[in-house]
Amino acid sequence: MNRPARAALGVVLLGIFALAALVWLLPRWIASDGVRARIASAAADALGRELRFERLELRWLPPELAMIAPAIAASTPGALPLAQAPRLSLHVTARPLLSRRLWIDRLVVEGATLRLEAGALEPAVVVELRELAATLCSESPEAPVRIEASFELARGGRATARGSATRAGEIDLDVTLEDVALANVTGFLDAGARLAGAVSGSLALAGPAQSPSRISARLALADGDVQLDAIALRGPLRIEADLAGSLAARSGSFVVDATRAELVLGRSYRKPPGAPATVSGRFVGGRGGALGVDDVKLRVGDPGARQRG
Repeated sequence: MNRPARAALGVVLLGIFALAALVWLLPRWIASDGVRARIASAAADALGRELRFERLELRWLPPELAMIAPAIAASTPGALPLAQAPRLSLHVTARPLLSRRLWIDRLVVEGATLRLEAGALEPAVVVELRELAATLCSESPEAPVRIEASFELARGGRATARGSATRAGEIDLDVTLEDVALANVTGFLDAGARLAGAVSGSLALAGPAQSPSRISARLALADGDVQLDAIALRGPLRIEADLAGSLAARSGSFVVDATRAELVLGRSYRKPPGAPATVSGRFVGGRGGALGVDDVKLRVGDPGARQRG
């Protein structure tokens, strides 16, 4: 064998030995206590909560790191976790992998449970998301994270979400709701308002992830049962609402198209289904951070609406 051939063979053998060493050493490095501590510390810094998991597993083709049974602790000791899942898959880019630096450009989770707590309200309101399936992607450590997710709500209904989140915790999400029971959100309303039924439509959320500062809703309520001050609405409703501000100081406006619904004003007035009518007003901060309604106005466009005697 001539010298160039021997040199080429040596390079090939060296590459094989290096790859074999990497395959043998890297899983042990991933499973080390040092890596677990670094991940737990990074999660605590980012979330302000403890992250627990059973173990990490590494798959080579494609490069993927799996976190088995992850759980993020609740803010109250002994309470159910804020989030938990059977498995969290993290796609690892190959180039940093060779330098022992992990860069995760895609995160995939299925079958997760997420408990969103509005702690600013008194008492605190918890909305539980189940069977959460989500994919989070990012092109670089500085780029926003793209989000696609679907989930069920514990009190009824389904939803999908698509949008982005920044590293600073700002979100910009479009959420589509399908037959979502309004029991999921009644805890956000002041005691003077009633809201029941199942709603479908869209939400646009923007601002801090823990408490979006801008919310826009375009919703259809199939079998509504709504009480706004002295006005009672029963039947199909269409709702447009816009909110701004933090959870503890939120305000905004709403318009309800009650044309297809029955409308009752106290003991003196009833509008039958089919007569055009709208109810509008403002959202104001209520007791304990809940939303109240004010400046409620009723407009009826059908002179055939009849009086109750």
